[in-house]
Parts: sequence; C-alpha cells; structure tokens
Amino acid sequence: MDEPATFSVWRLLLGILLGAVGHVVAVGAGLLAAEIVQPTVEGFQDLAAAIVTFLAVEALVLVALVITAVRQLAKRRRDLVGGLFLGWLAGVIFFVASR
Repeated sequence: MDEPATFSVWRLLLGILLGAVGHVVAVGAGLLAAEIVQPTVEGFQDLAAAIVTFLAVEALVLVALVITAVRQLAKRRRDLVGGLFLGWLAGVIFFVASR
C-alpha cells in the first residue's frame, strides 16, 4: 500500500486561501455585471444581473472545488482538501453572518 502523505500546514493554508478566493471572484463578477448592465425604466436589471452572475460563479466555484477535492484525495492530500472546504465554508459563514 501507499504510504499516507504527511500533513502540511502550508497546504492547509493554501487550501483555505484558494477556497476563500472563489468567493472574492464571485463577488467581483457580480459587481462587474452590475456595472455593465444598465438599469432601465422598470429598474432592477442591474441587480438581477449581479445576483445571477454571483450565483452562477458560486456554482462554478463549488463544482471546481468538488472536482479538485476528489483529485487531491486520490493523491492523499487531505490537508489541501480540508483547507479548500474550510475556505469555502468560511466565505459562506461570513456572508450569512454579515446579513
């Protein structure tokens, strides 16, 4: 059998950073969409574009996170996988707590 990989704090921190950066990208994409789309007389098109873009990017980030996690688990890098999920979860908790 393969020897289990040793735990690395740096890989854990890298995973947390990468997991959190996905949220930053989603927020940035939402703000960019709100700037690009001009509100009309009825209004709220810019807000709708921001929300839809944010949710779409968040969904893509989650899919990318799961795919990356599966690949890294196959390489026995549980520290990186744990960091990815902790970073993603920290962004969700921050969003919910800020409401």
